Amino acid sequence: MKAFAELLDRLVLTPQRNAKIRLLVDYFRGAPDPSRGYALAAIAGTLSLNTVKPALIRDLLLERMDDVLFHYSYDYVGDLAETVSLAWEPPPDVALQDIPLGEVVERLQRAGRSEVRSLVRDFLDRLDTSGRFALLKLATGGLRIGGLGTAREAGAGGDGRQGGERDRNALARIGAAIPAPFPLAHR
Repeated sequence: MKAFAELLDRLVLTPQRNAKIRLLVDYFRGAPDPSRGYALAAIAGTLSLNTVKPALIRDLLLERMDDVLFHYSYDYVGDLAETVSLAWEPPPDVALQDIPLGEVVERLQRAGRSEVRSLVRDFLDRLDTSGRFALLKLATGGLRIGGLGTAREAGAGGDGRQGGERDRNALARIGAAIPAPFPLAHR
């Protein structure tokens, strides 16, 4: 999650389209499978992790934080994922870890309703602040960093040209390296 969290942090703080494309190209070149595919799906808005709801995230924080303090913090920050990622206090005996993005997504996809709460709590305990933010944005579908067009361009190598056949070829190259359920080349 560390590399994906760093990508999100940098994308959020980068207003220029071409700079975002360079960041994405660099990430896709260096990320291992299946993390690369899950990142592309998340950025393109096609990754769905329906088991994690904002109410669950809020309730998890309220297990460790006073209700009034939470509401003041959330009102001040204005974003649930950011509030939780900043306010979350892992137990002192839990070491921070870099959990691969692919592992996070696959475990959340396999988890049943009864397992999701403890799984998300465990991830929040083991990730640093940026990792928690990335996890929560990923899980709730709250990524707002540029859509499929920017991801397509990144897949094409970031040369500034877009459209039609070039976009399909770019997605086909990325999609070919991504195992199911991400056949993105036909989208």
